[in-house]
Amino acid sequence: MKRPINYILILLTIIMTSCSKPIKEFKIDNDVQHITLKLYSDSTFIEIVEEIEDSYEYSGIWSGDLTENSIFRTTATKKGFQIITLTPIKEYKIINGKAIILSNSKENSKYKSIENQNLKSAFILNSSPTFKGYFYKGSDEKFHYFISKWKMQKDRYFKLHSEDLKVTKPFDFEQKELRIDLISLENNIEFGKNEYYKLYVID
Repeated sequence: MKRPINYILILLTIIMTSCSKPIKEFKIDNDVQHITLKLYSDSTFIEIVEEIEDSYEYSGIWSGDLTENSIFRTTATKKGFQIITLTPIKEYKIINGKAIILSNSKENSKYKSIENQNLKSAFILNSSPTFKGYFYKGSDEKFHYFISKWKMQKDRYFKLHSEDLKVTKPFDFEQKELRIDLISLENNIEFGKNEYYKLYVID
């Protein structure tokens, strides 16, 4: 009776191993991140993000087509074991077998573009007690995304063309959030700069 049991255990191991293998895996690299995106047959995905000083993992569901020149979308529902309330949505296009992040998701459409003539006033010193600060939300191939947050007013969503602000260490849109300011306190790390101002990471 031992031999049939062994065959069953081997068969179950093979089935479980095959189910755990992704049907598609992409490597996405930029200046500060190495990303491994694994897509599974049950429409789930895992996104492993590795940075110089940190690493973390997103998981959720994906939809779309995985053939050449097709578009698929990922919707993250967890970061590690933590449930995400504002689910980041990313769209990718498969070009030459690589996953290229697109910038036309619904989430980033609410960000108003600031053009050259208004660039100087994109960030200003603000001492209002209701002003919570400026927050960097990430970048894509065209824009850097920001929110100015307020306690008793509506938050302002805006984006700058990537050539209008040189960001020291950009990361992908909606990966995380950094608070930034025009004033450096206690030798804060420089976030980015252009001809009008320098910005610093606050926390």
